[in-house]
Amino acid sequence: DVIIIKGFREKPVEEENGNYFYQECWWGPFSRQIILPVEADPARSKAVIKEGILTIRMPKIEKEKEKKIAVKGR
Repeated sequence: DVIIIKGFREKPVEEENGNYFYQECWWGPFSRQIILPVEADPARSKAVIKEGILTIRMPKIEKEKEKKIAVKGR
């Protein structure tokens, strides 16, 4: 029902001659929790990171559709 993404962002090497007045960055451990809107199949899930972008594909679990049953009278 929930996907948890955890990671660690490394602190970049600081340049001596940085051409800026103030630099604000975040580094260290991080985590995010995302509540999934539908039931997903973790066995068929795939995650890829490309050019700094994380893409996670989680197929939905297909539930059996409703069946109609004919009821015969006496």
